[in-house]
Amino acid sequence: MSALNRHCSAALFEEYFCGVMPEADAAELAAHLVSCSPCRDRAERISEALLRTNAWLRETRGEVHSYAKVVEDKSRQSSVMERGITLDLSDAGVTPIHVQEKSAARPWVLEQLLGLLRGFEAYARGPRYALALATIAICALAWWSHVQRRRLSVSEVNLSQAVQSLKRENALLSQKNATLNRQLDQVIESQQNQRSVEMSLRTSLSKWVSDLVTNGEVRPTERVQLAMAALTTSITRGAPNLGEPTPVPLTPVRTGIRITTPTLHWKQVPGAAQYSVTLAYAETENDGKVIWEGNAGARDHMTVPGNLLKEGHSYLWQLKARVGQRSLSSPTVGFWVIDSVSLRDVEAGEREYQSSALIRAALYERHGLYEEALAEIERLNKANPKSPATQEMLRNLRRKLGKDDEG
Repeated sequence: MSALNRHCSAALFEEYFCGVMPEADAAELAAHLVSCSPCRDRAERISEALLRTNAWLRETRGEVHSYAKVVEDKSRQSSVMERGITLDLSDAGVTPIHVQEKSAARPWVLEQLLGLLRGFEAYARGPRYALALATIAICALAWWSHVQRRRLSVSEVNLSQAVQSLKRENALLSQKNATLNRQLDQVIESQQNQRSVEMSLRTSLSKWVSDLVTNGEVRPTERVQLAMAALTTSITRGAPNLGEPTPVPLTPVRTGIRITTPTLHWKQVPGAAQYSVTLAYAETENDGKVIWEGNAGARDHMTVPGNLLKEGHSYLWQLKARVGQRSLSSPTVGFWVIDSVSLRDVEAGEREYQSSALIRAALYERHGLYEEALAEIERLNKANPKSPATQEMLRNLRRKLGKDDEG
């Protein structure tokens, strides 16, 4: 090569990088690049451009294995060139280590260049590679778009489910709020009714107490009067045995009660081994239908089962005592279960006047709870044994209860 005293041309670089330059000329060019900075810079720029192009081609197309032998041959040629350059430069007084440092990258540069050339040749042989690459790119874009739509669809489903869940929770909260509002309204209404009852009681109680103190008794409500009238009609379910001892009903007798499961008490007959109880409606209700019969054995009391008695109704009961072979019947007596309105008034008065026996007695007598009223007046009489008013109250109540002989 005779061009060592001037800069290398593009044709020389093309032959050099394409690997078609004779070995002697390649060795001479390599030595020139070591000593010529402009040519070396230009060669490096060309090499970098080719490397970038080669890298892009490697990404778009795999290597062609038919060039493996070319790479191997050029690598062996490079080694020969390096040894020749080292000897020549040593003779010229250049330190050999510099030549080795500059030429160490030569095989790698050559390999990258050959890869670039293989890519160009493969593309030249098969122009359909470009269409294949475009197809792959389009498929990849379509797949990416599908993935994005799927993610968006999943997000939309999750958002829809969240919205539906919030709607359900809102509906439940609305229902709870409506329930709480109804309960609050009921509580407010109950309190208002209670205050109304208490105000009415205060006005009424003053009159009832005045009647009790003045007249010795309180006029009962219309319901109580009807219940007492139902009991005055005599019912005989086996008349008492005249001249013989009979069981005597004690309680509840001719009075109102609060509960629907009262305990019936009676006075026993000597020698009685068994008592049976008959419970029926008053004659003015359901034609005096018998609703229950029970066997108390030898006991002096028996509790009425539940679900038999109803509020606001009057009932009759009678005993039969078995003494040997004889059956002795008691007189027929009765009681009534006060209605819910009367019970509410009674309970309201009890809450407000817990410590006043006089007011409670008037309240009980007004609503027909005569046995409870008798207990309160007996307390008053015990506290005031010489009071004519309490004595009169006791006499009137015992007469209503059929206990005149106890006075």
